[in-house]
Amino acid sequence: MSNLKPVEFFVATHMADAYGPQWVLRDYLRERGTRFAMVTCPFDYAKIPRAEVEWYDHGILEGKINGHLNNTRGVVSWVRDAWLVARSGWKLMGRDSVFIGINNLHATVGIFLKWLGKGRTVVYYVIDYTPRRFENPFINLVYQRLARFAAKHADMVWNLSERMRVVHRRFGAREATSIMVPIGLDTREFKVADEADVQRNRWVVVSTLFESKGVQLAIAGLTYAPEAVLSIVGTGPYKDELVALAEKLGVLSRVTFLGMADRKELYGCLAHSRVALAPYLPDPANYSYYADPAKPKEYLACGVPTVITRVPWIAEAIEAEPMGLAIEYDAKQLADACRRLMEDDVFWRHCRDNALHFTRDLGWNIIFDRALAELAQLKIHVDKF
Repeated sequence: MSNLKPVEFFVATHMADAYGPQWVLRDYLRERGTRFAMVTCPFDYAKIPRAEVEWYDHGILEGKINGHLNNTRGVVSWVRDAWLVARSGWKLMGRDSVFIGINNLHATVGIFLKWLGKGRTVVYYVIDYTPRRFENPFINLVYQRLARFAAKHADMVWNLSERMRVVHRRFGAREATSIMVPIGLDTREFKVADEADVQRNRWVVVSTLFESKGVQLAIAGLTYAPEAVLSIVGTGPYKDELVALAEKLGVLSRVTFLGMADRKELYGCLAHSRVALAPYLPDPANYSYYADPAKPKEYLACGVPTVITRVPWIAEAIEAEPMGLAIEYDAKQLADACRRLMEDDVFWRHCRDNALHFTRDLGWNIIFDRALAELAQLKIHVDKF
């Protein structure tokens, strides 16, 4: 690695088992032929065996090295991740490189590298934030201090939502350089069904089956809407409890657990449903409050009006346009909102048209083009874009 030409962009991220914004950013940079490196450090709960460092030039994987095994937890894991990012950044970055740290730990490492002469620009790309990230108060304090440090000292902060942006301005981020970089969509993948092919009484929810995801509210809502059926796409450890709840409430015959589906099957299921549900729990520690969850946007991109609890910011947009209805975490409110969308064809079509218009400009390429254009306008770093 020592004799390589310095990269233009150096991306450091944690990763889970699911496809996320960090992978989209990697593919975006590859498609544009950018010379960049990416360090991926698995979360300790992920099934990914080890950390990796990869570097690309003109879309081609030029080199790869294995990092540490994913066999530690907590602070020890953080230290190992930070060390891998620091030493690979030192070898692969030049004075003019842009460091993109996808979380506060990585952004902090990037700031120190810059102070040592590696990199001109540090971007703190925040894809999750919550005031109570860890139950252990000491660990949570460290997390919050890192977030404050990264927000204050990074050259630019990329926020998923306005709520995140408010938090990071309070942490010391500058107004002009704390910008919105929301979750995008691969708009080529979505399918919109003809109205005649939409099943009027069908509700759908796509979710990992944890208690915190609120799918139990959708099942409870069926007790107030005997004409409705519910399709649940996803798997998770809470499935047995959900099956038991549906049986207890006498609605199990109207609930279909579809399990995991590939993207084509998923979007087909969505497109033929009359109403999509996003029943987030109103928990102050819920990541969704500050984040920009992709699920409601995927619903809307398939032309499916959405009933959502007033937790993530997008609930405000869904209510205002309207593209569906926003509710409190209440089973009867959910059922009443769904029934309106099932019975009122004029309102349903209006919501559907608004949903398709809203998601028209949410392609990932558009979002990242704008983010890098902001870098150019601020004269922080741009010589390729």
